[in-house]
Amino acid sequence: MPEMADVVSAVKTGKCCRMKDEARMVPAPQEPDRLDSWKQIAAYLNKSERTVRRWQELEGLPIHRHLHQQKGTVWAFKSELDGWLANRTEAPVPAPVALDWSWLLPSMGAIVAIGLVFWIYRPAPQKPLDASVLTALPGMEYGASISPDGSRFAFFWGPENITGRGIYTKSFGDEPPVPLILRADTDTFFYNPAWSPDGKTIAFLSRNPEQQGFLNVISSTGGPHRVLLQIAEPGKTFYANNNQLSWTPDGASIVAPMATKTENGIYRISTATAERQPLTPPSDRLHIAPQLSPDGRRLAYMIREGPQAGIESVYVLNVGSHAPPTLLYRGQSMASGLTWNPPEDELIFCNANNAIFGAFDSRLYRLSTHAGRSPRLLADVPCNTVSVHGSTLVYGKGLSVNSLGKLWTAAMKDVAAATAFAPSSRYESLPAYSPDGATVAFLSDRSGQPEVWLASASGTNVRRLTTNGHPRSYPRWSPDGTRLLYAVSRSGIVVTPIAGGVSSRLPIDDEFAADPVWSRDGQTILYVSEKKLLRVRIDGSEKRLIDKTSPHYSVQESPDGKYIYFSRHSSPNDLCRMPAGGGSIEVLASDLASLHFAMTDSHLYTLGTHPRELRVVPLAGGPTKSLPPPAGTEHIGNLRSGLGMTVSPDGAQLIWSIGSNAELDLEIVRNFR
Repeated sequence: MPEMADVVSAVKTGKCCRMKDEARMVPAPQEPDRLDSWKQIAAYLNKSERTVRRWQELEGLPIHRHLHQQKGTVWAFKSELDGWLANRTEAPVPAPVALDWSWLLPSMGAIVAIGLVFWIYRPAPQKPLDASVLTALPGMEYGASISPDGSRFAFFWGPENITGRGIYTKSFGDEPPVPLILRADTDTFFYNPAWSPDGKTIAFLSRNPEQQGFLNVISSTGGPHRVLLQIAEPGKTFYANNNQLSWTPDGASIVAPMATKTENGIYRISTATAERQPLTPPSDRLHIAPQLSPDGRRLAYMIREGPQAGIESVYVLNVGSHAPPTLLYRGQSMASGLTWNPPEDELIFCNANNAIFGAFDSRLYRLSTHAGRSPRLLADVPCNTVSVHGSTLVYGKGLSVNSLGKLWTAAMKDVAAATAFAPSSRYESLPAYSPDGATVAFLSDRSGQPEVWLASASGTNVRRLTTNGHPRSYPRWSPDGTRLLYAVSRSGIVVTPIAGGVSSRLPIDDEFAADPVWSRDGQTILYVSEKKLLRVRIDGSEKRLIDKTSPHYSVQESPDGKYIYFSRHSSPNDLCRMPAGGGSIEVLASDLASLHFAMTDSHLYTLGTHPRELRVVPLAGGPTKSLPPPAGTEHIGNLRSGLGMTVSPDGAQLIWSIGSNAELDLEIVRNFR
């Protein structure tokens, strides 16, 4: 926290320091330092007025309002905006709304007085959670739902034996868990149990091999289950890292997300007839994690606004009211838990601030149900799913994803003979060979937070390239090998010179910008925004839409610039090609285990699931060649799609990242408030 003299100096002079390792590609501040309207502020930041107003409301953009004038009249210092933007890029959690005291505290004495008042009435520091182990079974346990009488809980358990994976119930004592419904001999995945108010029924979700999602109910004592209805089409997955179901207080209905061809949003579904009623406004975005308040009057839920960018929002609405939902939180994140804490009129929010490093790096936060308040850290512990029942808090806690992602390398002629590449005890992913094959860029948090790192092709001479970079995509090499392009947390695309120096934020007014890649001539970039694929010049001009008909992952341009290749998350995952200017999409390969693939000037490389193999696709056409799968990928059921691989320009060497099976246990906090 800055000293009081520094605060006073900044207020009086309107000056602050720009981050040395990152600069925006906008005009440097000049005198006068002041901007006198929303329009001028938006132009200076290269953003729309709507985006700037939202930043001011939710994230504390330093905007000053004229007193005794029209409410909408505002002004801002360029230098303050620069400082806020630099700090916004490096902040690991959403910054609290900045308080503007410049109009109220013209003197040092007033500042000190107010500071003294804040010190006297400051909130008490957050006490550590008094947690104890609830389950310590081999494998992964999460998604706990506590019975109404508080004597038992239902949860998902995924032991090493695939046929034993499913939903179990257990008392809060030392008795072993009791299977409720298991995977057995089918490929159906059962998860997300939710106990009914009368304790007689448990609702849960299932997903079949075609990736269709279903809502089911079963007696809490076991027996055959009943399928209520299909709630998700292939490619619209409601993941197990969020509790996706909530019962109405009368037990007559279940509140659940839906994403089908005709219905999308949060619905109240009758357990007797499967009739459904929409609770959320119409939208084409994926709604997840609905949680009714205990009295059934309010609904909290999340919207995944940018699949590639990992942008998620938390809303709350009054059930039955025509008032619009209230936005509580919006961030570059991956949430893995949301539940009500009624005594405090708040939500407990399990959230990760960098989607690349995944839900296993989530932390527990308190989230007020009143708009404009930032999440407050509850406990600095990795969490996955969270439930509150009365004064009992249960959450999944396990190994951080840092211990999962490891880089490996092998000669293409013998991919089974793997050795560790640039090893560390931390997480590494998304490797990328330089155009000359001499250097590999990759993501790692070996310095304590996500950064871009470089290593020689032999895995030696490892060095950190970025500081406070917070990358969230592949680092993509420029054609001349002098710069790296990547997306960063807090929305944005950055270019960093390999030789060191100042990084540049590209002036692209698109908050969902993600997965950028250079064109072969280095003059434009391709990037993804939601389901759209766009091309823009490096200076932010001439932005144009290429395609909006399909999800696009790991986009690459062909060596001759005539085609765009990408992978498409569907059922099964596809490797696709389309003309560089847009047009019809051609599917080149299917049944892919990973959403990421590698490309050289002559071939595409991807990993297939049925059978498990490394597939080599010639760009010039011809048959696909099959190679054995890279070491470590042969028997893993869930190949983590975000870890990635790269192939040397001559096609002789392969580097890939793969995760081990995670351990996740349930922990309990009694007398929680």
